[in-house]
Amino acid sequence: GGELYLALKFGYLRNKITFTGVGKTDEEIEYALKENIFNFTVESLQEIHVISEIAHKLGLIARVSIRVNPDINANTHPYITTGMKENKFGIDSKDILEVFRTSSELPNIDVIGIHSHIGSQITEVNPYIEAVKYLGDLIEKVEKMDIHISYLNFGGGFGVKYKNVLSHRYIPQEEDAENAYASLGDHVESVIKLLSSYNKKLVIEPGR
Repeated sequence: GGELYLALKFGYLRNKITFTGVGKTDEEIEYALKENIFNFTVESLQEIHVISEIAHKLGLIARVSIRVNPDINANTHPYITTGMKENKFGIDSKDILEVFRTSSELPNIDVIGIHSHIGSQITEVNPYIEAVKYLGDLIEKVEKMDIHISYLNFGGGFGVKYKNVLSHRYIPQEEDAENAYASLGDHVESVIKLLSSYNKKLVIEPGR
């Protein structure tokens, strides 16, 4: 709520603001709805029900993107991994289609996106390739359910390899990141083609 207040105070466009994070309070949800921000990233079916109830009370439509937990090991520090089933973030992959179905039937809810984020400071490519393949399959299944979202948020967490030096500072190691992620690009390109066939947008949060 405080971040939303500051964003609006300093002139960020409401149609560019996404409210993300676990533990949103009713007051924060109501505030965001009244300010007509772009959407909420939702982490559970319970949260979607709460947003629906508050939006109904206000006579407003809440735009939401549903965050899926694809159960992919990002091979990063356990404190900053977010995409495995034991993590608190997102909806379990085995439940995700039912959550999409239920959400699409709720009053005052407009499901507009799929969101995924498997961790931070990830320096390996394979977890991202797994995530891309999973999300490509998921969007096809969602479309077959006659639920027409407008975008897929692939998340981020792209890392930098650091090394400790005597000054106790951490500095990036030099490496050819372009070549490191070239194989990922091939898979992302296939998903872009899929999204284009459905007239969807791709969003990526590169991080470092």
